[in-house]
Amino acid sequence: MLSIYWGCYASTKQYSLEVSTRNVLKALGVVAKEVDGWSCCGNPFKGINPKLWLYLASRNLSLSGENDILTVCNGCYLSLREAQHLVNSRKDAAEWVERVLELEGLEYRKPKVLHPIEYFKSVLSSEDVVKPLKGLRLGAHYGCHSLRGSLPSFDSPTNPSMFEDIMELLGAEVVRDYAGRLDCCGATLMAINPEVGFAIASSKLKKAGEAGVQGIVTPCPYCFEMLDSRQETLVQLEGAPNMPILLLQQAIGLAIGLGSKDLGLNFNMSPIDNLLKRIG
Repeated sequence: MLSIYWGCYASTKQYSLEVSTRNVLKALGVVAKEVDGWSCCGNPFKGINPKLWLYLASRNLSLSGENDILTVCNGCYLSLREAQHLVNSRKDAAEWVERVLELEGLEYRKPKVLHPIEYFKSVLSSEDVVKPLKGLRLGAHYGCHSLRGSLPSFDSPTNPSMFEDIMELLGAEVVRDYAGRLDCCGATLMAINPEVGFAIASSKLKKAGEAGVQGIVTPCPYCFEMLDSRQETLVQLEGAPNMPILLLQQAIGLAIGLGSKDLGLNFNMSPIDNLLKRIG
C-alpha cells in the first residue's frame, strides 16, 4: 500500500501537480492512501525553529503508518528524510519526538520516503506508453533538494540519469548533458535577493535553449513556479527565451494518453502549446 503526502504547494498553489498526480496514479492502477490530517513538512521552519521542523516532519511520517510514503515536492522529500534520519540516529531526538507525538496519541513510524522520480521509474513500463512523446527534445531539471541534500539520494548527485531514463521511456529525445542541467532554479533566493534569483533562473533557460532543448520537465513545484509561473518576468527582465515547462507527472500523463484537463495543463503559464503541437 502506498501513502501520498501532498505538501503545501500542491494543495495551495500548484494545483496542476495534484490533479496530474491523482490522474496518473489512477491510470496506472495505483491505489494510494492519502495521509489524513497531514500538515506542512516543516521545511520552512528548519532554520529558525529546528524542533518545530522535527515535530512537523515526524508527525507526517507517523500519520502515514507503515506504508511507503510518496512525496510530490523536492523540499518535502528531503525534509521528511532528514527528520527520519535524525530520529533514527540520535536517541535524544527519538525520545523527544516520541514524547511530543504521544500528546496527540500518535506513535512514531518509519515509512520509506519516496521521490516521484524513483517511484515512477519503478512502476512505469513501455506497455503504459500509448502516445509516445516523439518529436519532443526535452531536458530534465532535477532541482537541488532531490539530489543534493545531506543524505544519499535515489540517484547520483553529480551525474544522475533516472529522470532522463523515464523521459526516454516516454518516447522523448532527451538532452542529457546541457550546461546547467543540475543548476539551482533560483527560487530559494526570491525572499532575500530576487534579482539574483531571476538571473539564475534566466541563465538556466538560456543554457537549455542553446543546447536545443524544446521543453524542460521538473518534478518540483517550487522549481516549476520559478521557471513556469514567473517565466514572463524572466523574459522581460533577463531576456530569457520562451521555454515550455512541464511537471514530471504531466509528461507521464501525456505519454499514457491522458488529456490536458486531466493533467491541469490549463494552469501552466509557459508556452506549452509550442511543445504539445510537436508530439507525433
